[in-house]
Amino acid sequence: MAKKDSVNRAKAIRDYYAAHPAAKPLQVQSGLREEGIEVDTTYISTVRNQMKMKGAKLKQSKAGRPKSTGGSSKKTAKHTVRSNSSSNNFSGAYPGVSITAEALLNLKQLSIDLGGVSETRKALDLLEQLALRDE
Repeated sequence: MAKKDSVNRAKAIRDYYAAHPAAKPLQVQSGLREEGIEVDTTYISTVRNQMKMKGAKLKQSKAGRPKSTGGSSKKTAKHTVRSNSSSNNFSGAYPGVSITAEALLNLKQLSIDLGGVSETRKALDLLEQLALRDE
């Protein structure tokens, strides 16, 4: 079976819109029909929307954060803490640390009450200074 001589319909639509930017799909359809190209208005709308999206992506890529120059992005690893069935502390996951899950949840709530981790760290630094002064 011989291949038909075909016209790139999407390119014809883009070229027509380049010459007639305000044309409606029906106008594009009749204009291309005069050139011997049969296209559906739905396909014309699809190509037009793809043209708009491509233009929006080009505008969007110029603004904002610069693109990566290569390499892979770093992903932060989430630590999974498993508690022992015999005790509910984290000494197995973190040697030298014996904090219970309940104490950790209380610390989390305190951190929320203080306004976040950075504020909690500031409060702990102040607490450490007070403890050193009392010695």
